[in-house]
Amino acid sequence: MEVEFQHVQKWSATNKLQINMTKTKELVFRQLGLSARYFTSPQPLPFIEQVKVTKLVEVYITVTFSAVTHIKHILSVANQRMYLLAQLKSQGLSRDALRIIFTAIVLLLITYALPSFAGQLSKETKPALIVYFGKLLGVDLVVRLLVLTSSYH
Repeated sequence: MEVEFQHVQKWSATNKLQINMTKTKELVFRQLGLSARYFTSPQPLPFIEQVKVTKLVEVYITVTFSAVTHIKHILSVANQRMYLLAQLKSQGLSRDALRIIFTAIVLLLITYALPSFAGQLSKETKPALIVYFGKLLGVDLVVRLLVLTSSYH
């Protein structure tokens, strides 16, 4: 493992890139449901933290490629943003302005990276998304989004 990391360091130096060691994490992917007795993680490098979940380009990635962590994050942030919209509405912001802000801060949150994880939605997360966002957008639109993005996989 250390030899491979030295190759990465050499490649980055050749390409005039710098590796920020304080932000460098190691994520070892494994098959979902594979117990620890059948799978042993490689020995972690002493100077790199080995993690089970990390955030990459605003998408949470786990060792099993599960979308649950990412979905929970989206629902949490969407709730906060809907509260902000409710506050703006109570201050008298017009319906058209609310729709524009909703599109910018909630709808884009929902649809960002949806094709990358929609095919991995579990029986637990897909109904939660449909119920939550169905209330906001109408169930038809959410189901169409999920069906369209699932066809990519």
